[in-house]
Formats: sequence, structure tokens, C-alpha cells
Amino acid sequence: MSEADNKLFLIDQHAAAERYNYEKLQREFIERKNYKKQMLIPLMFDFSVEEAAEIRNNLEKNSRNLVLFF
Repeated sequence: MSEADNKLFLIDQHAAAERYNYEKLQREFIERKNYKKQMLIPLMFDFSVEEAAEIRNNLEKNSRNLVLFF
């Protein structure tokens, strides 16, 4: 909540933070500052065939909305 000119304002802090970050990225892009972002590095695992089958079975049983890539 904030007050100015005898008016009361309710401020959604999450929306305000999203707008601030969006406008900052937009300014940086226009000014060509920091417009390249480093990509995430995938984690690689080396499982035996048996271990992979067990993991796959457990994930399929316990996950309804998970996308699996093998």
C-alpha cells in the first residue's frame, strides 16, 4: 500500500518486480548491453541398462506430467 495526493494505492509487488525486470531487459537490449545470456549446461549421467530401466519404471509410476528424454 502506498499513499500519494490523498489517494491510496495497492501495489502488486510480484507484478511490479516482473515489470521492472522486463523494462530493464528491454533497455539493456536496446542499448546492446548484456543481451547474450549463457545457456544452461546439461548434466549427463552414465547408468547401466538395469539402472536406467529401474529409474524409468520409477519415474513412470510416480510422475504424471514429467517429460522424459532417454
